[in-house]
Amino acid sequence: AVYGFDGTGKTGAALDCRTPEEIKEGKMVIVFDLDDGAGPDKDAYWDNDENIVILSPTEITEAGDIDYLASINKLKALVSYVKTEVPEEKIKAVVLDGLDTLKKWAMYKMKLDIGLDLAGGTRIDQKEWERRNFAFLNIVIPLKNMNCDRYFITHLKAVKEYRRVGDSTQLVVVDWVPDWLEGTPGMMFQKIRCERIESPDGKVVLKAKLEKCKTDLSREGKEIVLAEIDPKKGTSKWTPHAFHTLMMG
Repeated sequence: AVYGFDGTGKTGAALDCRTPEEIKEGKMVIVFDLDDGAGPDKDAYWDNDENIVILSPTEITEAGDIDYLASINKLKALVSYVKTEVPEEKIKAVVLDGLDTLKKWAMYKMKLDIGLDLAGGTRIDQKEWERRNFAFLNIVIPLKNMNCDRYFITHLKAVKEYRRVGDSTQLVVVDWVPDWLEGTPGMMFQKIRCERIESPDGKVVLKAKLEKCKTDLSREGKEIVLAEIDPKKGTSKWTPHAFHTLMMG
């Protein structure tokens, strides 16, 4: 699991998960790009690498809106195709870029399946929420069970509470947590948090911290710099295959 705010290097580091040897061997990175954000990263840094494959499942209606049913069905078909038609020995990693988007698609699919208005606030019972969870897990579990590296990327969402502020009670942000279904963390062998640190002189450092590592407990808490950027000089330095180094040493 990889999580963090926008612009923290999550997708870029996942695309760059192969070692130099694996790149020479032609190992593939296959990205299910729910947020349409991986394409620009590939175009900028991996344009000539045919072994980074970006698959976009998003379907648009004639009115220009997202067709949620068609999109989640297309995603399911793409996952099935990769699992059955692409030899696993050729794959270094699969990347699901947008767990938070998948959660939203699964919720909308549930609402459409039972005839609810997508924007409505109709009360939904537990049985129907289980429909949403099934649609979500029906994508995540097949990918998790593949015999390769698996990266599941999501953003952080705000946790809000009503707090007394001065003379009034206001809804305020008290925390930021990964945006996924409850129970998702327990499915993940490793959890990586990415962050962006800006210094007073304008320099930017992107860092990743290994917050959980079931496969090697001694590595929990390890950190690695993904990138160092100096906007004033127009320079940047990227750390190759940083996630591999972070988790494996």
